[in-house]
Amino acid sequence: MIDGHRFQSQADSSPSRSELVSLRFAIWAHAATFDVRYSNLSDKFYLQARKYIEITEAESPHQFFTIPALQTLILLALYEFKQTCFTRSWVSVSRATWLAHSLGMHMMDRDKSEPGCNMLITLPWTDNVMEIEERRRTFWVMLQLNCLCTVGICWNIGLGFDHDEISTHLPTDDPDETVNRDGLTLGDALKCSIPGLLCPLQGTVLVSSLCIQTISHLSRVHKKHSFDAPGYDFWAHHHHLNELLTHASNSTLAHLKPIESPNDSNVLFIKMILHSTFICLHQAVIYRCTRIEKQKAPTMKLESEQRCFEAVQEFIGVVRYIDQISAGKLNPFVPWSFYVALQYLVRREGAGSWSTSRMLPKTPQESPTRSPTGYHHSRKPSMSTSHRFGAFHTKPITTSHENGYRAPGGPSSAKGTPDSARSMDWMHSLRSRLGALKTTIPLARVFEAQIEEEMEEGEAVTRERLVGLVRYLPDTEGTPSSSSSHIVSADVGTNVDNPFI
Repeated sequence: MIDGHRFQSQADSSPSRSELVSLRFAIWAHAATFDVRYSNLSDKFYLQARKYIEITEAESPHQFFTIPALQTLILLALYEFKQTCFTRSWVSVSRATWLAHSLGMHMMDRDKSEPGCNMLITLPWTDNVMEIEERRRTFWVMLQLNCLCTVGICWNIGLGFDHDEISTHLPTDDPDETVNRDGLTLGDALKCSIPGLLCPLQGTVLVSSLCIQTISHLSRVHKKHSFDAPGYDFWAHHHHLNELLTHASNSTLAHLKPIESPNDSNVLFIKMILHSTFICLHQAVIYRCTRIEKQKAPTMKLESEQRCFEAVQEFIGVVRYIDQISAGKLNPFVPWSFYVALQYLVRREGAGSWSTSRMLPKTPQESPTRSPTGYHHSRKPSMSTSHRFGAFHTKPITTSHENGYRAPGGPSSAKGTPDSARSMDWMHSLRSRLGALKTTIPLARVFEAQIEEEMEEGEAVTRERLVGLVRYLPDTEGTPSSSSSHIVSADVGTNVDNPFI
């Protein structure tokens, strides 16, 4: 999202601009979490970033409506999410969405003569390819950040933009290539039928958009009659989303395979989120057929059960490649995909039937301490790329189509059968890997605690909680406090050396 050379050049030429000072501290806050030598400074850098962005908004509105200010809000929101400060992160994402809309970030590549464009606070014109690409990436990073809000129960702020209005081109791995050909919009990517056209970075945007649309669709699953949701046809939207996901999996993104790009975190993210979104979509169908429209159960329910089973098979086949990627490069939304797969397995094996002997044993260091709010908030351990993930003890999965969901077998899992034993093995392995992610992504603690809650409480919890949705609780003692002692001081007029860039 941020070009290091451009940022350093701006900071050197205008060291007193408060939005650049704020952005510098936000970068330092994230960098400090990945180095044991500076991990004790991360919260202090974060508080300084918040301080200066608030100063910018209150005293220099013209500097607040800039790309560095928007990037600061995005980085602050991401930091707050990773540290489970959900109330603050929700506010930061909302502010970032509002600022991006005010700047017309969603219509960067739209013809300025079209109606509506003159009502926006436009950014200064530039023909610098790198600067244009940085603006595009900033907007699309904000879209992906919306995924973290969307999956929260009652925290769904949505994208904030109509998909039909977004004309900003997708980001590219090579900005120079956009000079020689027309860029792709999100609408183009959704309808794209040319395999290999999208790069991994563009693929992350596509799957994030599909995830947001699917999770938003889940919020309508309780609507029984048309007058409960005027103008919204649940089944029409379901079939539309299913077609989009199937098309993306079998055509648009079929060329992106972890086995061919084992060190590319974007490729892994694409596949994991794609399979998880499939599970969410079809679990919503199962929920609706079981609780609301029981007459559809013999057909739609069975088909969706088969799709979910095949999707989790594909997910298990992909997730093993996580061992080959540095922990610091993993997308913070990755733990959610583990959460979705585990939710499905809990329901498939029979929620509430988990005994202590069936639970995955934990060492005292890995066992989360329950707080009154439901999960533990603790100081961040230092990042280490040598941490261990749990290993799978399953035979290689064979499917007739690598990207499609046409694997043989079925969703039946009677207790004591080989199918049930395999599901239990998947369950234990996924929980082990999710626990390992806590060392670099504290947000994983939230998902782990809620999986344990579903396993312990059974149908009392799983009956009403849809697969894919998570209960974000208000900030607690883990929130960085403005009362922290020894806040790092910095003279706004001084060019502070940046050891992380």
